[in-house]
Amino acid sequence: MFCLALVLALPTSPAGDELAPPFAVEAGGRPIDVEGGNSAPFVHDLDGDGLADLLVGQFEGGCVRVYRNVGKPGAPRFEGFEPLRAGGALAKVPYG
Repeated sequence: MFCLALVLALPTSPAGDELAPPFAVEAGGRPIDVEGGNSAPFVHDLDGDGLADLLVGQFEGGCVRVYRNVGKPGAPRFEGFEPLRAGGALAKVPYG
C-alpha cells in the first residue's frame, strides 16, 4: 500500500501569517509516495545549507526518508531520497 506523502501550504507573506494554496510535493518529477501509508512529514534544514529539507516518516517499518532540497530559497526542489541514519546505522522509530 502506498500513500501520498503530504500536501504543503507555505507562507506567502514575510510575517508568515498567510498561506499559499496547498500543493502536492514531488521528488524527481513524481508525487512522493511512502510504503504503508500514514506518512509523517517534517521540514527542517538538515544539512545546514539554508534550504529546508524534507523528512518523511512512514508507519510501516518505522523508517524516515530524507529528501534533500536541491532547489533555491522560495523554490524548493527534491530529487530522490536516502534513509535517515544516526551514527552510521539506519535510524528507526517505533511503530505499530
